[in-house]
Amino acid sequence: MIVKKTRVMCIVMLLLVSVLGVSVGITCVGVFVDEFTTTELHNFTSGSGTPDDPYMIYDVDDLQNMNNGLSAHYALANDIDASETSDWNDGDGWEPVGTGPVGESENHFTGSFDGQNYTITGLYIDRDGTEYVGLFGLVGEGGEVRNVGVVHADVSGYNYVGVLVGRNEGTVYKSYATGTVSGNSLVGGLVGRNTWGGMVSDSYATGDVSGTGFNAGGLVGSNDWGGTVENSYATGTLTGVSGVGGLVGWNRGTVSNSYATGDVSGTQWYVGGLVGSNMEDTVVSNSYATGDVSGGDRAGGLVGWNRGGPVSNSYATGNVSGNNLVGGLFGENRGPVSNSFWDIETSGITESDGGIGRTTAEMIDITTFSDVGWDIVTVANPDYRDTDYIWNIVDGDTYPFLSSISPDDVPPDDADDNGDDDSPAPGLLILVVSMILALAFYIKKIKNDKESMEEKTAPGDDRLFN
Repeated sequence: MIVKKTRVMCIVMLLLVSVLGVSVGITCVGVFVDEFTTTELHNFTSGSGTPDDPYMIYDVDDLQNMNNGLSAHYALANDIDASETSDWNDGDGWEPVGTGPVGESENHFTGSFDGQNYTITGLYIDRDGTEYVGLFGLVGEGGEVRNVGVVHADVSGYNYVGVLVGRNEGTVYKSYATGTVSGNSLVGGLVGRNTWGGMVSDSYATGDVSGTGFNAGGLVGSNDWGGTVENSYATGTLTGVSGVGGLVGWNRGTVSNSYATGDVSGTQWYVGGLVGSNMEDTVVSNSYATGDVSGGDRAGGLVGWNRGGPVSNSYATGNVSGNNLVGGLFGENRGPVSNSFWDIETSGITESDGGIGRTTAEMIDITTFSDVGWDIVTVANPDYRDTDYIWNIVDGDTYPFLSSISPDDVPPDDADDNGDDDSPAPGLLILVVSMILALAFYIKKIKNDKESMEEKTAPGDDRLFN
């Protein structure tokens, strides 16, 4: 598929009489056309594409050019403004890097991408009939995406849809996404599907997520077949049909040391504050959910339907409502549950198919958790973290919170600051200097041509204008 982008840079300037010696008025200088296709690799300005010397990415064109080297290694050199992608490809927007089908590994992104804590702003994708949609469509085994934020994104696709990655079989580490994402099935705020040993860790998503099919999650739509989600969280609002979870829609892997705070609603089955549907041979541990939950059948404050996986050392506090099989912790449970709780006051429910109901006063009392063996300690205030323990609590004041996720990791909604100052990016400075030099050269050339022609052309000769 051809990606074509035409850039027209027109410098509008009033050329003074003192420069050219004549009154020219307003002049438009230069029309530059920049085109590339996904079958032609344009040169990166620095780097060789190896792990020790990655290609450096300065602008959105460099970013899109990764599609031509799916096994190479890349790093951002500065923040990227991707807002112009809304005009790309006849309105379809960004073309995801790497794609399916699953069996064709040559089409997967298997290199590495290090955002170096920079951000990509304004990514736009409108591909409602397309699978594998995100900044990266499909990250294959061995592929890695780390240290990047994709902010103010607007992403839509069909199946396997996430702001950062549509389908992940590699590693996503210390990355985040804000904005909105929508699709049919396997839709997540960060990753659509995390599978076949894929890892999502130390990451988060704050955007709203909507799905019209099954398996929608605030962070990951589906975490399955050995997938792991750890030390991560989601805060966006979830709307879906079946298999809808504040963090993970459908889990057949491991979820640990993670939480969700967004409200969750599903029109049919398996709706949970943390996980919608939790399968056999899975693990949910040291996690919590605080968002309100509304579902049809099998709606739970933590898990909508636990089909057999063990759940331990976890809790829920959100209000829960539904039509059938509704519980403060589980809507329906068929697996072992240990040392897990829900707030019977804030949830509005005194029953659950598993777990222990406690009052709000008991839920903020450290002894409720320490007496059953939680790795928990009291701290002076909620901004402090004692990382020698999994859980911290301000006794008598807060619910337990995870020490692995510090307050610095929880930004304001839709934050897009990478912590740097507001100095112009190096790529922008290079562009500005280049344009100034080009303009100076152009003006000098016009003046020299004019003087040369005046010497050769008699007064009244109009050959210059033919």
